[in-house]
Amino acid sequence: VMHLIYAVEKTQIKNVLYVSSTSVFKDNENFPVIDDEILPNATSNTALQLIEIEKMLQNNSHFNTTILRFGGLFGTDRHPATYISGKENIANPDAPINLIHRDDCINIILNIIGKNVWNLSLNAAHPNHPTKKAYYTDYCKHHNLPLPTFNFQEKSKGKIIDSSTMVQLLNYTFKQAP
Repeated sequence: VMHLIYAVEKTQIKNVLYVSSTSVFKDNENFPVIDDEILPNATSNTALQLIEIEKMLQNNSHFNTTILRFGGLFGTDRHPATYISGKENIANPDAPINLIHRDDCINIILNIIGKNVWNLSLNAAHPNHPTKKAYYTDYCKHHNLPLPTFNFQEKSKGKIIDSSTMVQLLNYTFKQAP
């Protein structure tokens, strides 16, 4: 990453849009609402790497950086339900989902660039947050996929990603619901 940052510093690039992930926020039994004011707090190795890259870019004075944190990606040829279809003992069945369609991702990126929205951190996930169990069970039923089973032994942990700042700032309307 330092090589990339150094290379950008040597160019005329003034703005950097870094696509990160909402996985930088810790899941919790209380399903906290994560808005753009909440600082990243996850502790997995992957999350810590993303958080470090975010900080390196944000603290660089040679260019402006906007951090865009997407929820779980889905699209016509990609859906997370296909990965858990037929699996057993899926954790966190009562946790809310935080998904975003590929087309919305592209449109949000284009809006940020087109409207010159820099030096912010923005969350992007569709505002519909059914439980993991309800959503994936319904999706699998509707698409004739083997149903997953869920583990209710432990209390579910999760979060609700709030994209309202991004929606207001860009005057954005999500095009694709999960």
